[in-house]
Amino acid sequence: MRMGNFNWTRYGAGVLAGVATLLAIQVRALDVIDPTGFNYSGATDNSHYDDSYVSANLFDHDVTGLALGSTVSGNEYARSGTGDCYVSFQLDNIYTNIASVFYAQRNGFSANLDKIGIISVWTSPDTAFAAADPGTAPASVVLVTNSNGAQWTEYPLTNVISGQYFLVKLEQTAVGGNPGGSELRFGAALGLAPTILAAPVDKTVYTNGAVHFTVTADGTKPLIYTWKHGSTVLANDARISGADTAQLVISGVLAADAGGYSVTVSNNYGSTNLTATLAIAATPTNA
Repeated sequence: MRMGNFNWTRYGAGVLAGVATLLAIQVRALDVIDPTGFNYSGATDNSHYDDSYVSANLFDHDVTGLALGSTVSGNEYARSGTGDCYVSFQLDNIYTNIASVFYAQRNGFSANLDKIGIISVWTSPDTAFAAADPGTAPASVVLVTNSNGAQWTEYPLTNVISGQYFLVKLEQTAVGGNPGGSELRFGAALGLAPTILAAPVDKTVYTNGAVHFTVTADGTKPLIYTWKHGSTVLANDARISGADTAQLVISGVLAADAGGYSVTVSNNYGSTNLTATLAIAATPTNA
């Protein structure tokens, strides 16, 4: 998914310090937490334009399958005049992998008026926030790039955050208009299925020698390694070690050890499998 076009010149070197971490997060796939809004609850705010612009409007769209860059229409949240606004809410449980903010600015034909410039987020695992400045530093800060219309945009955080209770500060940086938004969601870092970076290779060893099969894999931890000889799952014993690791070692090789050795690397998001062959050569009888 795309990264928001942050105005680095405007916000200075302080933001650049988080670039390396931000890029590391960006390479992981992100997905909207609860796109239908059912897990967002208890939304309150410290100010709104009138009774039609309530903070719950920020969570009432079904954004399932909504493409980035699409325009969100319908209910909005806004406060009257310039300034900051605080919105507090909670999710159905504790999330530990929040890595982005999906946000659709308020509708309008100006990129400067009726827009939010900065989103700050506070988190807690067990305590609800009041819709007011908590007096502590936020867990993460997002710089918003505005355009015409309420466009659905993802802004990766510079750090992964966790919690069940949240406070969001919507801060207007341009003078004029009634700042607000049409939709707000968090993005979760999805787990990645294993991929093989370096496969085990075929080996030939002498009888009574030792053989090493090694695989290098990447993916969401923990990774589980399972080695097989043919269809037999290997277990560590006097001759075999590393049967559940990235490197399988067999010592005192026998003729019966010849054949195919497969390794399956798996995690909660998938698995992959590769095979290498072991050939046995007779031990030389002379120097």
